[in-house]
Amino acid sequence: MKILTQDRNPLERASTVASLLCVCLALIFMKFPNAVNADDSDTMAPVTLEADFVEIDDKNQEAVFKGNVTLRQGTLEINANEIIVKRDEKGFQYGKARGNPAHFRQKREGLDEHIDGYAKRIEYNGENGQLEMFEDAKITRGPDEVEGDYISYNMTNEFFQIKGGGKSAASINNPNGRVKAVIKPKNGN
Repeated sequence: MKILTQDRNPLERASTVASLLCVCLALIFMKFPNAVNADDSDTMAPVTLEADFVEIDDKNQEAVFKGNVTLRQGTLEINANEIIVKRDEKGFQYGKARGNPAHFRQKREGLDEHIDGYAKRIEYNGENGQLEMFEDAKITRGPDEVEGDYISYNMTNEFFQIKGGGKSAASINNPNGRVKAVIKPKNGN
């Protein structure tokens, strides 16, 4: 892992790296609390981040993690080719994960169930609580799944929106590029 920073003393560099990792952590956990009812113990677990390369821009409050990126905290795991996190002057966090596909997995609080999300690009806006998944987007929760070319979730009002991409988003499994949902019946309880 390679870290690029401006010339600063080692204590300042360590503080900057820790600060940016905290931004990354905040980004991830602000992303899904209502949508997935994430395991509460995740927020107290240490963050482990692995990448082939890391570039930190102190001035612009941005960190870019590249190459086989894995972020873990508690039951949360994100795998991507690249994760970019940024904090604006108001303290809001923004993040973008790219992959083929980018993937997140997290255990749901109090349930023996995980939620998985896949897309070529996943973006989060901490200012308005908006999570967006682009290109071949899919979310699975237990046996249920929904997929489309675009999935949006607003944490503030708990509103999902899934869009198909028409023929331009067609694939072997979805030749018409339409939204697809599979909701399986609950077992007799």
